[in-house]
Amino acid sequence: AHRADPRRAVRALWCCCRCSVGAATARGRRSAVGAMGEAAAAAAGGPVVGVLALQGAFAEHVDLFRGIGVDAREVRVPEELAQVDALVLPGGESTAISKLARRWGLIEPLREWVAQGKPIWGTCAGMILLANELTGKMLVSPNDRNAPNAQCGPLDPRLTCKTGFSDHVAEQEGQEVIGGFNATVHRNYFGSQLGSFSAELESTFGDAGQAKYVGVFIRAPVIIKHGDEVEVLATVKKASLDSKEADERVSTEAAVVAARQGSILVTSFHPELTTDPKWHSYFFDMARQSQNGSSLAQTEE
Repeated sequence: AHRADPRRAVRALWCCCRCSVGAATARGRRSAVGAMGEAAAAAAGGPVVGVLALQGAFAEHVDLFRGIGVDAREVRVPEELAQVDALVLPGGESTAISKLARRWGLIEPLREWVAQGKPIWGTCAGMILLANELTGKMLVSPNDRNAPNAQCGPLDPRLTCKTGFSDHVAEQEGQEVIGGFNATVHRNYFGSQLGSFSAELESTFGDAGQAKYVGVFIRAPVIIKHGDEVEVLATVKKASLDSKEADERVSTEAAVVAARQGSILVTSFHPELTTDPKWHSYFFDMARQSQNGSSLAQTEE
């Protein structure tokens, strides 16, 4: 069974998710590929998957995709975005990602990407950026360069923070998003860092008899309302309130933590911080289906 290590997950993300995964983790990921990874690896000449690499857990996504044979690349500027067929918006600080995307001229190209129906997957912060509507407090790190009292160096997507972490409520509640996903997303639904946890998901996909997927949740958002066109893929129920900032519904209601709307996939947990390639394989299949559909459309023209 694939195991999530919440201690490694928290450590990786609070280092701005740029810490080295290490040889042992790489070996674990290779051994975890299984049938889904082999199928992905067999897709020679398949779609190229880009991972937005401005801030957050982009390196871990790239590693896991490459571990299952997918051509995955980091994307920082519009020219690199134009060279990929599918895109991942990683977990991290959604406010920092949106401001860096604006600075590097990516906000409008990303909105156009969604409008054109190209495959896109938002994990945690990425889910927030794709939502049409947001609610809940915006907790940010004081080490976020865009946060009040930021303590990091100049804005540069290739620089990362490696100092300690503590939560506080931002003075500015506004946030620029990409949009396109017809849902209301509750930021930091489980509260601050103290509310981070790992748990088995109740999911609508996966082979019968397989062990349940264990999701890693770090200051995670959830979907509290969505349109009819949105397909719920997974929910989670947390038994206790571990953070005073958590929503009061946490311990009484199952929360929607994964969903799909056409070419848009969102997950509030961090698949890249586990050794299980299930969700990466799922998204790669979405990208492959989209590529095949585009090829058919071009042939018919």
